[in-house]
Amino acid sequence: MRRLVAALAAALALPVVAGESDAARWYLQVDNDVVFHTDRWYTSGVRLGRVAPQGAHEIEWSVLQEIYTPEAKHFVPGTVDRAPSGRLLLGVAWHERGPACFETFELALGVRGPSAEGEQVTRAVHHLAPAPYVNWSREDADKFDAQVTAVHSQRVGSGTFHVGGVAGTTRIFAHAGAQWDFGAPIESAVMRFAPTPPPTTGESAWGGFVGASARVAARDEMLDRPYDPTTPAPDMRRGVGRIAAGVGMVRKWGSVVFALAADSREFAEQRTWQRFGSLTVHVDF
Repeated sequence: MRRLVAALAAALALPVVAGESDAARWYLQVDNDVVFHTDRWYTSGVRLGRVAPQGAHEIEWSVLQEIYTPEAKHFVPGTVDRAPSGRLLLGVAWHERGPACFETFELALGVRGPSAEGEQVTRAVHHLAPAPYVNWSREDADKFDAQVTAVHSQRVGSGTFHVGGVAGTTRIFAHAGAQWDFGAPIESAVMRFAPTPPPTTGESAWGGFVGASARVAARDEMLDRPYDPTTPAPDMRRGVGRIAAGVGMVRKWGSVVFALAADSREFAEQRTWQRFGSLTVHVDF
């Protein structure tokens, strides 16, 4: 499975269509809860994407790694919490942008489990920034991971509305939300739950948003395994809310979007809300 994912990831180095390499742009999105001095639950997400025009649309190839852990800082035996888990996915997405709408459809394939390298990445980072010990032997065995993502974002006046969903072998949920925009409209994955390339370079501009969304979950297999083997698995909550705010700017050299998000409890035993930051950078080179 690891060789398969590595081979698929190599596709990022290839042009989507011959002759488009000069028009392609790259971006990096990093989600992490370090901005709140925590190391728990959805603790890290890294997406490297390559976006190229294809007719009136854009095609994106990306590699995504997500890392989930229990709340080791406050863990005591007998506490119900999620087992650590990593995901590594290669995705191909179709984007269509209009004057007031933005649609994204993505198919992503990969692996969930030790071959996703969640433990190795976490340990490497924690050599530089120490954190509480997490027992990664509690991670489930490798499983094929696949998902389809779709979202429609519609701008109305100074607001943007989002509706979409994710359906896959690991997670299934639908979501809807809205944001109030000020300055130039800012698009962020924290509101769209989908790959979201940053604004293209062009005339200098800046803007921001504040928003909220709700999602209804039908499945989350990463909550099927408890961190403490003597306890039952976490009790998944069907409804989860999110509040978020962000700012961004576009310059001739590229663009930057930074957002903060807070999610309500994803499982009944979760001690508190989870908060994380999301930074998306595109540099024109």
